[in-house]
Amino acid sequence: MAEVDRPGARETRGDLHPRLATARIQLQPVSVSDYDRLRQIELSENLGALWRCGGSTPSPEAWAHGLSAGVLAQFLVVRANDQVPVGIVACYKADFQHQFAYLAAAKFVRADRTTHLMEATVLFIEYLFSCWAFRKLYLEVNGYNLEQFSSGVGRLLEEEGRPSEHVYFGGRYWDQHLLSLWRDRWEESALPRLIKTGGTFSS
Repeated sequence: MAEVDRPGARETRGDLHPRLATARIQLQPVSVSDYDRLRQIELSENLGALWRCGGSTPSPEAWAHGLSAGVLAQFLVVRANDQVPVGIVACYKADFQHQFAYLAAAKFVRADRTTHLMEATVLFIEYLFSCWAFRKLYLEVNGYNLEQFSSGVGRLLEEEGRPSEHVYFGGRYWDQHLLSLWRDRWEESALPRLIKTGGTFSS
């Protein structure tokens, strides 16, 4: 039986909807029309060896199949003022029995010093915790990327594992750091409130 609307019920349900945009960025689902451009970006010098393909160059058909394999949710990060894609966020390897999943994010231009990807990742985390009852999210961070997460480790993020010399890149082997973000720690932080009140991030 459908729920009968009560005064204020519609507004309350609206408040529960996770946001997909701030004043500066939007999260947009990947569409087929994005495939060619996104494949070129993923295989570019900026991202090719650091993202999904790890330096390989799959055919367009194989690339398109891999884009959604094992992925629960995925969005392009688009600048609000000109609709230019600047990054991508994804949730993969979701385990609904044990209530955890993996999170990944990448910016398309390494020299980009804006907070666009950070804003998008915060929105995406809130989206995941709002839509599914995950206890925690994991991030697989290779050693050459760890510095950008260093301020969060011990405060918001917890290191749960560290396979030694796990990945090869740039002529050497690197440790991989398994970081976790627990739901309760996320909810206790200021970030969910910043999103729900329409707060902004400084550049």
